[in-house]
Amino acid sequence: MNPTHSDNKTTAHIPILDGWRALSILLVLAGHWLPIGRPEWRLNESVAASGMALFFCLSGFLITQFLLADHAEEPALLHTLAARLTPGEVWVSFNGRAFDWPLLKSRMRLHRLHDDPARPQLDLLHPARRLWRSRLDRVSLQTVEAEVLGMRRTADLPGSEAPDRYFRFVEDPQAECLAPVLDHNASDVLTLVVLATEVAARMGAPTADSAAEFAAMGRWYDEWQVYDLADACFERAAQHPDADWQSLWLASLHWKRRREWHRAAAIWRELAQRYPGSVAPLVELAKWAEHQLRQWDEAERWTMEALARAERQVRERLRSVGAVRSSAHAPADIGGRAAVEADPLVRALRHRLARIRRKRADRQG
Repeated sequence: MNPTHSDNKTTAHIPILDGWRALSILLVLAGHWLPIGRPEWRLNESVAASGMALFFCLSGFLITQFLLADHAEEPALLHTLAARLTPGEVWVSFNGRAFDWPLLKSRMRLHRLHDDPARPQLDLLHPARRLWRSRLDRVSLQTVEAEVLGMRRTADLPGSEAPDRYFRFVEDPQAECLAPVLDHNASDVLTLVVLATEVAARMGAPTADSAAEFAAMGRWYDEWQVYDLADACFERAAQHPDADWQSLWLASLHWKRRREWHRAAAIWRELAQRYPGSVAPLVELAKWAEHQLRQWDEAERWTMEALARAERQVRERLRSVGAVRSSAHAPADIGGRAAVEADPLVRALRHRLARIRRKRADRQG
């Protein structure tokens, strides 16, 4: 895989690094098993993380794959896996939370093995979808790998061929049949490392290539209540040259939740102008004028414009499906008016318009 994966190998040994590796292992063990400082200082976490980072910087990644050579060996394989599981470990996967992990749990439960039900998981499919769904036709690991991370695999086995090769191996255990599957799996693991690093780097800065990515990161920070970074992300999303409806709409709702009404209203006006058929921005402007500004004339104006667009949408929808046809008993315009009158959005807007007019009349009276 290029440029991240290389087939070049070196056998050079640097003895001085052995001592540093030993130190990194001691740091990890101390962080897990020894009390370091006062509990509120949380030094154990820092020490263990430092040891792990040092070890990987020196040695790279150790990838272990479990191979079930025969179906009868499944209990032994699962017992070996369970013995290696450490409480608190984070499982990193791509769609593993919904597919691989439930399958593994069911097999372990069948053999009376149990794992930590609250084990933390990082399923990178979900951040990949949120960040890049708008730019990718399909959010698969290899699509993200090629289109986002800029990585290319060479002579890689398609994942769809892996099951067939495994079943052939079970019938006739020939290593050359399964070797490409193991290489493919190892490449997947390395891609997960790069992908996790990429997501963390973008979230830490935050940096993005599009308005959709800034809006996605803004939603995360908003959910985590890190409002300063959420503000920055949505601000950059709204100002980005490729800002589309979704990005602008999410930014406006963020400012609405933050009660930054004028910033939200500016985006609603822009959306109403850029998308002449849109109703939602006009409804939000009417709510703002009615409930925050208490300017009944403005609220009525925005509501009437929203109502006109909603009625037009119903008529265009009816024409597109050919639902309005004239006959001797029901002329076309009567059928169209009935459909407009029955539309839930039209009815809600007319109710809003009547309420605004009552409020204005009460104030004038």
